[in-house]
Amino acid sequence: MRAIRDLSYRAAPHIVRRKSNKTNTIGLLMVGLSGKHLRSDGYFMPLMDGILSGVAFQKYALTTFTFETWTDVHASLRSNVDGKCDGMLFINPPTVNDIVPALHERGLPLVLVYGNSTIPGINRMLSDNVAAGRDAVRHLISYGHRRIAYLPGNYDRAGALERLQGYKEALEEAGIPFDPELAPEGTYAGPSGYVRTKALFSKPEVSWPTAIFACNDILAKWSIRALRELGLDVPGDVSIVGVDDIDEAEYFHPPITTVTQYLAQTGFNSVQLLHRLIENEPDVPVEVIIPGTLIARESVAPVKPRQTLQ
Repeated sequence: MRAIRDLSYRAAPHIVRRKSNKTNTIGLLMVGLSGKHLRSDGYFMPLMDGILSGVAFQKYALTTFTFETWTDVHASLRSNVDGKCDGMLFINPPTVNDIVPALHERGLPLVLVYGNSTIPGINRMLSDNVAAGRDAVRHLISYGHRRIAYLPGNYDRAGALERLQGYKEALEEAGIPFDPELAPEGTYAGPSGYVRTKALFSKPEVSWPTAIFACNDILAKWSIRALRELGLDVPGDVSIVGVDDIDEAEYFHPPITTVTQYLAQTGFNSVQLLHRLIENEPDVPVEVIIPGTLIARESVAPVKPRQTLQ
């Protein structure tokens, strides 16, 4: 009993229950959503639509867990989750966090949705982020752009780093050197894109980018807002490509060229993957990568001759 207390050991009742007394409930963990109006969130709502469809299809109940950060949930989930869910979905977790290892050690079936882990064997549902970055930048290069900025999301998320890799690969293919000054660090939040865009265009005009690859459509929207306040036209002066294909992207002014992630389908597929784990099906894939598609709209135009750097 002392060893149990010292090691904080807990039995994993869900392992036994999967065989005899399942809860028929899965958990969904979303972090950092306080103050957000999810009904108008172009990223989470399509993903949630797909998850709810998947839950209904498999006749599960769904319990949601929300916390402010990925570093303060470890103790809470020890008591809140153990035994209550047959499995868990995690939305866009950082690669290193407290909770995924804690639940993985307990043998709870887990699926990371748009997330990666340093722990081998964690099941993941991912977009082809490298290809998304590469395709977006290739598209801009095809219009004559060579000075292309990148607005990444949080670098503790795999997606932002993988899209950076695709961005660099497309530049290298075209013989364009990577300029770290054109890839200022920030977050996925829209205001971060606004601030970084203003900073990029506060420098001498000769150093301005002619195009911007934003890590998501929300960053692209806020970047366009910043450019308008600076008196610059999109796409007349600056071209922009985003990622996600949220509903607003099609109806924004101008409609945003983007790389779709098929958010609703990803949510549905994530539930199916988790179901296979819960049922102990053989040959369940550890990693499922969903390729995206570039959707050309009106936020990209040929580079202006006056913008071409000599």
